Amino acid sequence: MKNSQLILCVGLLAFVYTACNRAGKPLVSSTNSANSKTDVKQTTSSNNRTSTETKKAGTDIQTKNTSGATSAGYPLAPAFPGGNLALNDFIEKNIQYPEAAKAAHVTGKVEVAFTVKITGELTNIKIKQGLGYGCDEEALRIVKLMPNWEPAQNLDKKHEMDYSVSIPFVQK
Repeated sequence: MKNSQLILCVGLLAFVYTACNRAGKPLVSSTNSANSKTDVKQTTSSNNRTSTETKKAGTDIQTKNTSGATSAGYPLAPAFPGGNLALNDFIEKNIQYPEAAKAAHVTGKVEVAFTVKITGELTNIKIKQGLGYGCDEEALRIVKLMPNWEPAQNLDKKHEMDYSVSIPFVQK
């Protein structure tokens, strides 16, 4: 790396670090172990709502803010009631592995996109990336069963936001 590139990188890093410190926000996300079965990677904000991803042994449930909304106010992404662990439990409790997928030994993830309204209602529910063999329909069914979410917030003002979840289909 050339000296000018190194100086630019150091300067940019110092700027980002300073901006994060002034806002009192974490510079990097952390990985915590909730129990021996579940690892949760989370990015926390001022009121401890999380929005990044949750990984569970044998599954890979991920949530993503798909609207790309960012600002100096550090907006909070929508959240499932009880957080990502509650979302994992809800999916595991309600998922019914499709017979066609079992017969074809299909495994993978279905990504479902939706809009979380100000009221927390999920609308515009659609498959963003599917697997077929009945998995897409099952993923849609699960998302439609979900209770209202906590809506996105920016500077204490609620607003709607596009979001997505990846629902795993793993044969046990």
